[in-house]
Amino acid sequence: MDHDRRKADGAPGQVDNIPMPAGRRVLLSTWPAAALLIIGLPVFVGWRYAVLGDHRLVTLLPTFAYYMLVILAFGRTRAPLPEPADQCPRERVQWTLTEAPRTATVPEDDDMRVAIGVAAVSRIRSAALMSIFALTAATTGLVHSVSFLTLVGAVLGVIAIGSFVRACRSSTCLNLLHAEDHTS
Repeated sequence: MDHDRRKADGAPGQVDNIPMPAGRRVLLSTWPAAALLIIGLPVFVGWRYAVLGDHRLVTLLPTFAYYMLVILAFGRTRAPLPEPADQCPRERVQWTLTEAPRTATVPEDDDMRVAIGVAAVSRIRSAALMSIFALTAATTGLVHSVSFLTLVGAVLGVIAIGSFVRACRSSTCLNLLHAEDHTS
């Protein structure tokens, strides 16, 4: 089977080699990038226009460097995840993520558990990133008196609230996965 081939190849996806991060660890891993965006972007925008003015060619290098720093922060702080098996249907994973908090159970199949864990971590990370983007837009808009950015921050904030509702269920599902791993 595919699971046996992955073990023989030593490829990622084995539950033993790469532990599933807890929901709290996923949220804490976004702090460096959050600080770079929420605090750094308003400061960078103010510095860019105050010091460099509106010279397009001169501002290109510092702007590129700042964005690369943010991208590196997002990439370097992401927790490693096992690779989910291709045989798990997406609909079943989504249904399990929705129903696991209500039933307080998760499936016994290892491939399904990995797929559920990866999907739960992705939902939690997406909610954290959406709230970071909302706070960044709102903070930059308020500091620099740009009402459009404040409005974008408010819209992203509403979307982030919906994302956090899904992330709470996913966090519960991750807690169930970790609780069953420790009892086994």
